[in-house]
Amino acid sequence: MLVGATRGAAALVARHPPPEPTIAVVGYAEPSLVFLLGTKTRLVSAETAALYLTTARAGAALVSDRDDAAFRQALAARGWEARRIDSVAGIDSANGKRLVLSLYTGAPG
Repeated sequence: MLVGATRGAAALVARHPPPEPTIAVVGYAEPSLVFLLGTKTRLVSAETAALYLTTARAGAALVSDRDDAAFRQALAARGWEARRIDSVAGIDSANGKRLVLSLYTGAPG
């Protein structure tokens, strides 16, 4: 049975905490996720998440499967490659649909 995407995402970040406390979240705008991950959580577009990773250089992005390709393309446009750490499947509480969230870092490629 799938759990809620919010709790699964919070557990995923807890298992793999990034060195920088800010997490860019792409494609999943659930306010309860900000509550669980903390006030440094940013709900952003794929392009903004790529910009964050390439400038912060120690950050992480939590990306929905619907936005995965756009996120990877945005990183590649900046000369970086996405490095998937782990992912979690869950149910989006806003619409009841299945959702996969992947935790990424990036590196110059």
